[in-house]
Amino acid sequence: MSPVRALEKLGLLSPERVLLAHCVWLDDDELQLLAANNIGVAHNPSSNMKLASGPAPVEAMIAAGIAVGIGTDGEKENNNLDMFEEMKIASLLAKLRAMDAAAWKSWDVLRAATIDGARALGMDRDIGSLEPGKQADVIAVRAATGGLPRTGREWRRRSKLLQSRQGV
Repeated sequence: MSPVRALEKLGLLSPERVLLAHCVWLDDDELQLLAANNIGVAHNPSSNMKLASGPAPVEAMIAAGIAVGIGTDGEKENNNLDMFEEMKIASLLAKLRAMDAAAWKSWDVLRAATIDGARALGMDRDIGSLEPGKQADVIAVRAATGGLPRTGREWRRRSKLLQSRQGV
């Protein structure tokens, strides 16, 4: 019996009780089961690679209606907690899994690190986006350094942001 089906059998498959991590080996029925129960997933791509777990089917999860957030797992499984690095690796790993350089576009990865991550936690009413009444952390990224173009197409700036930044 798979972990997802075991959680279902034990009556633990509810968003108030569980946020699933990794979810590398889900079949189509399990994807539908998670979506139907509003279960969120914490995608931890660096950890999945370090532990040789395999790439998670992130785009299939999202297509099924599952809220997917990006996590760092922990320092022992990842060696750092840099969300910019994790977004880059999540993007690259999705492209490799799909064998498609256009897979999991930058804007969608950024959403997974923000509002969709909050939705996966069931906290999107309180965090995850800059809106009146919500709690927020804000970062500023200087466009003039590190190859981030000041002008040009919006998709190019988002892509560069995800592919060339590192947290401090």
